[in-house]
Amino acid sequence: MLRAEAAQMRRTHEERLLQTLREQGPLSRGELETRTGLTRRAIADLTAEMLARRTIVSVPAASGESRGRGRPASLFALAPDAGRFVGVDFGHRRVLVAAVSPTNEILAQETRTYPEDASWTRRVETAIELMEALESVDLGAVEGIGVGMSGPVGASAVALSASWAGAATKHAVDLVTSSLGERYGAPVVVDNNDRYAALAEVVWGSARDVDSLLYVRSSHGVGGGLVIGGEPVVGSHGMAGEIGHVSVPGADERCWCGKRGCLETVISTEALVRAARRHDPSIDGIADIAAAAERPEIASIIDTATEALAGALATVTIVMDPREVIVGGDIAKLGAPFFRSLTERFERLLMPVRDALPRPRAAALGDDAGALGAIADAFRRVPVSGAAPTNSTTTSEARA
Repeated sequence: MLRAEAAQMRRTHEERLLQTLREQGPLSRGELETRTGLTRRAIADLTAEMLARRTIVSVPAASGESRGRGRPASLFALAPDAGRFVGVDFGHRRVLVAAVSPTNEILAQETRTYPEDASWTRRVETAIELMEALESVDLGAVEGIGVGMSGPVGASAVALSASWAGAATKHAVDLVTSSLGERYGAPVVVDNNDRYAALAEVVWGSARDVDSLLYVRSSHGVGGGLVIGGEPVVGSHGMAGEIGHVSVPGADERCWCGKRGCLETVISTEALVRAARRHDPSIDGIADIAAAAERPEIASIIDTATEALAGALATVTIVMDPREVIVGGDIAKLGAPFFRSLTERFERLLMPVRDALPRPRAAALGDDAGALGAIADAFRRVPVSGAAPTNSTTTSEARA
């Protein structure tokens, strides 16, 4: 028992050191002590072992830079060839795959579509085909795979009714983790793809110094996430962030989840295009709506959408008091008219301390946010070892 506890503590210390190098770049031994809080002896032991495994490398300091008294320090940095991390985001109609190095360099990313009613076996096959097609990525060096899926996933997920056809079932999660884990000999972490998109904004996007974030993503589906202190909030049943299924006053259309009047039935891409086509049958997507935003009938549709979204965002903001509110997905492509309307309605619904409250703004990341967030989670939960482990787990299980 004591040996297992000591091994776990060592792994925790190693992950802290690796995360510090990922975030801050090459550092000296003394800087690692200061920024990780680990002792000099612990840093010496860890760096010696990780150098031997080629997880990290020693690099010279810049010419003339001593980083203290005495001779110039040698610095420790993540080995750029220590391994690869892959993120997979399964959407309703497409899968997006991205690969990065341990130093956060995006090596490649690709997207491939499938029918909305495609089986999970076919979706996994499509993801593998896409991974194999990535150029300049050595899949034999994969250290960890993060996977984003729709709906609640993991050990804490609720049992889904048959009407939740677009969400991942336990069978789908098991299929994904076993198929990818066994094929690439790497651990697989899984979570909701919109929650991963929220995490990506904190790790990769424009919210890097934000301590609390409310995020919503609206495209073919509508979801979101809360990130507090750098940790995505999962909830007791894996449902945290499912803002797309908040009820909208006055809305009555049946949602695919089985309820009526969900936010998704008002602001998803399909809902907006369907409403716009009642006035102009030639409208074929969000870009057409954005181009016609100044027309009174289209402006009215945007106002209806922002009224519904503002209500949901304001309710969560009053309860959770996030530092930032970010909107991503296709709906953010509606641009300035959309955000003007959303901000006006959002502020009207908040408590009257306006200078201290956030204003909704567009996400910095695009369609790749879910895959990048999945990679960020794999970074945090899979140690870079130089030899990929073979066990697999899910994010929600690890947090339960």
